[in-house]
Amino acid sequence: MSMTRGRCGNVAYVSEGDDSEHQAVDPSQQLSWRSILGEVLAAEGAERTAHEVRETERRKADSLERLSAEYDYLAQIAAGEDLGRFLGQVAPVAVGLSASPSWGAAVAAWRKAIAVNRHGAERVMERTVQDSHSVHDPVALLSARLRRCTKGTPTTAVDPLRESFPVLGPELADMIVQVRKRIRQRMESVTWAALTQDAPWKDELTAAVGATESLGGLIRDVAMFRDRWGIYDSHLPLGAPPADYEWEQLQQREEIQEAIESAGSCQADPHTEMSPSDVHGLQQVVLTSFGWQI
Repeated sequence: MSMTRGRCGNVAYVSEGDDSEHQAVDPSQQLSWRSILGEVLAAEGAERTAHEVRETERRKADSLERLSAEYDYLAQIAAGEDLGRFLGQVAPVAVGLSASPSWGAAVAAWRKAIAVNRHGAERVMERTVQDSHSVHDPVALLSARLRRCTKGTPTTAVDPLRESFPVLGPELADMIVQVRKRIRQRMESVTWAALTQDAPWKDELTAAVGATESLGGLIRDVAMFRDRWGIYDSHLPLGAPPADYEWEQLQQREEIQEAIESAGSCQADPHTEMSPSDVHGLQQVVLTSFGWQI
């Protein structure tokens, strides 16, 4: 049995020599060419399956879903360091506060509060430190007060390309810059693939909207949404409705669904074909999406 490996494909073939040159073998123990070829094809199928699995994992490795989780993890570390630094300035005895069970919630509340009004968040922190001498868990009190001061502000999804916060260490700052760079690259590749490749969800979206001027932008936004929330197999443009506690995904889904319905209500005449300039315009859409903007 022989096998050649080439750039375009692999070739397997069976070579049969002169039986007189070899020691006699029991025919019942000798594999036939059909058995040998079957084993070769099985091995090739396993190799191809391994390549497909590896390619799928590689494709998902830099998805917006994973990149956003990586960014959020780094941003939480930066917010925790910033909170610890400021606590150390206003409360000299704040060394062990990071061991509190409420520390993670306090960091998340601090990150949101400084995004709205840093000066106001710092004043809340100072007053809380002054009032927490007799409190069993000062961090829990701080978390509650920070959430209260941002209660009236609208809850919006975090934009990893625009969020601004202090980063203390150069290593952490460099990691955040690298993640943001990968996010931009992924957004560009997702947009280009969505505009140039066929997919069942694109057919569903086109049928709902029609050949309108907003079709290119909707294709881009839906592709971003699907990659952000790991929707890979559903033929529905926005996938199945998420759970109620997934407020960020729900918010983005409602915004895109509203845009789809608005475009569908202004659907053009189904007999009207898109002009070459309209098709070219779909290829030149600005790389923006709900929540994220390049």
